[in-house]
Amino acid sequence: NYGLDTETSDFDTFTFVLPSLREISVLRDPISTTREDDLGHINIKDIRLALNLLKKTSPNSVECFASKNRIVDAKYADLLSTVFDSPYALRCDTNHMMMAIGGMAHQLSKRNMNPGKRLSHILRMHCMVHRYFDVNADILSMTEEEQQLALKAKRDPENQKWEKLIEEYSAIVNDEVRNVNMHYFDAHAELAKDIICDIQENLIERKLTIR
Repeated sequence: NYGLDTETSDFDTFTFVLPSLREISVLRDPISTTREDDLGHINIKDIRLALNLLKKTSPNSVECFASKNRIVDAKYADLLSTVFDSPYALRCDTNHMMMAIGGMAHQLSKRNMNPGKRLSHILRMHCMVHRYFDVNADILSMTEEEQQLALKAKRDPENQKWEKLIEEYSAIVNDEVRNVNMHYFDAHAELAKDIICDIQENLIERKLTIR
């Protein structure tokens, strides 16, 4: 998504699934689980939960729905394209998005993980803060400087020299979050949430009619 894959990268995927007719009829809890194979992690989540997270503008869900690396079932492509093509669908809740990014950057600065990986994650958070406020921008598009720094950190993950940059970028992200207008997209938020709610309802209705 960010052009940060290296020769040692694994292959993590998010798989959004629709419930079966039986699961709907017996009101079974929506699936949300993680599996692991030789290639990497596979996160499996009910599409209804995924869209609920998008309504909150959860950073992880924004990354997934903003990704160009996706495969969509043709039966539902027209419905989901409304999300993929809308500049505001990824920006339903500015407050939640910014507070989540600030919290994640702070946690990553302290987390028990190799410094290179932590720095590359914080740089992604930094990228998302800036791209979030430009509806014409690719929300996952890092600057060349950010990308090169993240790649260097990923290729030399145990080097302690990254610790200083981790602290600097974590502070930068949190300072930026504190100074943004948390109501920046309020005028479009309800419309975007209504669109996503309609998609959730239509996905289930279509599931019930497709044989």
